[in-house]
Amino acid sequence: TKMKDNKSVETSEKGRLSEPHVRVIIMIAIFIIAIIALSVYNIYNIRSATDIESIDSLSGQRIACCVGWEADYILSPRNDITLLRYDTNADCILGLSYGQVDAVALDDVTLQTVLTKTSGLEILPEPIAKIGCTLYASYGAEEILAEFNEFADNFVKSDEYEAFHDNILSENYVMPDIPEVEDGKVLHVGYVPECYPEAYVDFNTGEPAGYGIEIIERFAYEYGYTIEWEQTSDTSALVQLARNQLDFAACYVSDVYREDTENSGRVHMTNAFVYSNVFLVKIKDGEKLKITGEITY
Repeated sequence: TKMKDNKSVETSEKGRLSEPHVRVIIMIAIFIIAIIALSVYNIYNIRSATDIESIDSLSGQRIACCVGWEADYILSPRNDITLLRYDTNADCILGLSYGQVDAVALDDVTLQTVLTKTSGLEILPEPIAKIGCTLYASYGAEEILAEFNEFADNFVKSDEYEAFHDNILSENYVMPDIPEVEDGKVLHVGYVPECYPEAYVDFNTGEPAGYGIEIIERFAYEYGYTIEWEQTSDTSALVQLARNQLDFAACYVSDVYREDTENSGRVHMTNAFVYSNVFLVKIKDGEKLKITGEITY
């Protein structure tokens, strides 16, 4: 009888799950439930993005933007939306793809690049803001700045402006051939090559290119300046300008930063030489966002 009882105990212990096994099963079950809940959450929020039809229907929505970019400045005062700031536009688009946000705010120059590398996006027809693209200018270049501002004000009203603007928003910006002034007054210009299509290096020629470069070349040709280019970075350019080592700097900057820039007392900003819009994009109703190329900024 005693032996039978021992066998019964052994059989019972073998059939019973140990405590560590129970914990593992519970953890797996919780993980599966979490995955299902997250999937349902994402599906719901992707569908809810279709509620956005205009900038007047943003209340309660989650909008993504790059931290410190124009959209951040423009949308920050709104208390009726949830503004999610990401490090890059690539992160913003991924957030939209996974249902973390309902829409992404992008300027139309950046938007054109994003559209070539995605499918399934819809642009809301009404822009949320209009911004002016500008250059940084040194405090030591007051006379040159006045000349450039005169040039910029006239340029945006000229016949050439429309073609210039269309070229910027085309799928592939084309740098025109603008004559150089030889033996003119020297204009020291820094450019940040990571700011395509405003400023970059043409791999065929090794020369600076972009619409910011183009506008400086147009100005220099009209006012008789010979340009000396210097490749720099955002941070270095501001230091060089503050030390009067540069007259202008071309990088992606717009007039939404004008007040903060001028209040810093380190550099000026030029008048706008071209205007751009900031739009909201969402996932098109009934479609799925697909990322077809690398978004590197």
